[in-house]
Amino acid sequence: MTFFSRVGANLDLMQEMFRQTGALDKALSGNVAVACSNASSLRQAVHRCASCDSVAACQRWLELGHEEALHDRTPPAFCPNSALQTQLKRIG
Repeated sequence: MTFFSRVGANLDLMQEMFRQTGALDKALSGNVAVACSNASSLRQAVHRCASCDSVAACQRWLELGHEEALHDRTPPAFCPNSALQTQLKRIG
C-alpha cells in the first residue's frame, strides 16, 4: 500500500468514526469552528488519523457499529481523536 492510499484509507475510517460517534453531524452543522478554534486544530486531527497505527482496532470497532446500526457512540479510547469527537458531541 502506498503512503497516499494508506492516508486515504485512514481518512475514510476517520469519517466513519466521526459519523458513528455523532461528531460528524456536529461538525457539519458549523459547530466545528467552536471546537476547532483554528484551522490548525482540524489539520492536527486529520494528521493524527492519517498517521494512526490502530487501523485494525478501528476497523473492528466500526464494523461492530455498522452491523448494529449504532450511532452516537462513545469514541474508543484507542482513537487519537476521541477528545475532539467528545468535544464536538457536547456542542449544541
